[in-house]
Amino acid sequence: MNINFEYGVTRLLCEKVARKNKCIPLFMNQGKLSMAIPDGIAVGNFARLEDELRSSGLENIEYVTLGENEIERLINTYYSIELESRETGERIRAFKKNHDIQGLYDYIIRKADSLSASDIHILFQDGSFIVRLRIRGKLRTLALLEKDIGESLIRIIKVSSNIEISRIRSPKDARFRYTISDQEIDMRVSIVNTIENEKVSIRILNPDNVPSSLSSLGISVEEEAVIRKTLGLSSGFVLICGPTGSGKSTTLRCLLNEINDGLRHIVSIEDPIEYTMDGITQIQTDDTLEGSFTESLRSVVRQDPDIIYIGEIRDFESADTATKASLTGHLVFSTLHTKSSASAIDRIVNLGIDSAALISSINLIVNQRLAGVLCRKCRQERIYEGEAIAELRLLRGQKIWEPVGCESCSYSGYHKNVPVMDITVFTDNLREAYLRGEAPKNQNQKVRDKIALMLSDGDIELKEAMKYLWY
Repeated sequence: MNINFEYGVTRLLCEKVARKNKCIPLFMNQGKLSMAIPDGIAVGNFARLEDELRSSGLENIEYVTLGENEIERLINTYYSIELESRETGERIRAFKKNHDIQGLYDYIIRKADSLSASDIHILFQDGSFIVRLRIRGKLRTLALLEKDIGESLIRIIKVSSNIEISRIRSPKDARFRYTISDQEIDMRVSIVNTIENEKVSIRILNPDNVPSSLSSLGISVEEEAVIRKTLGLSSGFVLICGPTGSGKSTTLRCLLNEINDGLRHIVSIEDPIEYTMDGITQIQTDDTLEGSFTESLRSVVRQDPDIIYIGEIRDFESADTATKASLTGHLVFSTLHTKSSASAIDRIVNLGIDSAALISSINLIVNQRLAGVLCRKCRQERIYEGEAIAELRLLRGQKIWEPVGCESCSYSGYHKNVPVMDITVFTDNLREAYLRGEAPKNQNQKVRDKIALMLSDGDIELKEAMKYLWY
């Protein structure tokens, strides 16, 4: 659906009020403001808001009805850091006015890094390029750019990445290094051609912006103790499970840093290598070369490793290498895209691995998700008026909290992301139960219990907690 939208008109209504009333200004036409409101909501419900707008000098208002989800998307997209932050707005407007594309490029990367953003997205939508940052797992719009400025910006990114400017049709992947405060930071670039224009994604690989030790992950003391005990073993298989974006690689990086004592040889096979780690032999595989991953797996065991990190269990070869190595005196770490310990074992067995050998090799399975912790400086309290949700121990009339956004949290509403873990330690009794086909039921209950506690304490919003209801 094409929506006529005038960037900057959102200044007439602050984001907090827009979210509370589920409405957003769309455009001005001959002194009349067009305002989007949800389908099925009477215009009279906005009388108070209309009076406030008129008191500020806005006399004529007309309403356009849209779906509630569409209004939420517009609010998330068009209420930008550029509009909320005076300093950011002035800088970006100056770059655009002077057509200083190099300055704009530098500012976007430095601003993203200063906000601890993990990714920069540049996409063409509704006639403009939108620059968005992924901050603490949530996308936040930084600025909107005119079409010619956005295309010039993409050309500079291509030059920085040694990508041929004329290549438009085919996908492009590259890396480059950018210096911030005398520190070289790796940037991973992906450019694809969409139906309207090119779309750019830049992954910012600044090791200072992600946890690097077990104690900095944000998990409980009890969870940390269980994991540390497993790290002290000389052999076995440690598996970190969860969907894409759940922090698996970050958790494993922290585990490897904990055991990287210089007394043991650690070898990793990664595709791609995101962060370089001193004292670890890191092997980059290349999917474009036939047999690259398989050959790397075979060569690892000939490198006299004590500890092996396989970036992902994705086929029989990787699963077989991990299982055999862990049974022959090596400590092996890897990741898998599954949602529970039982499903992780089923997935690997389905790849062709003997179940008895696999279960004998596993020491620990950590199943995790990332939860966004609300910013305590701006979170907003409200009373829950819906039906009781037993799984979250939530009752009607209970106090809950919602994100707002302020300068302290980069207008995201969130303070940080923390992993919510379900940790399964494989004892002899548990291994015997699995071999009898009696996998524990009601797995992941610990995750739901932790989410319920975080909701009660005001650490997460209800919308975030609901994601774990049938987890």
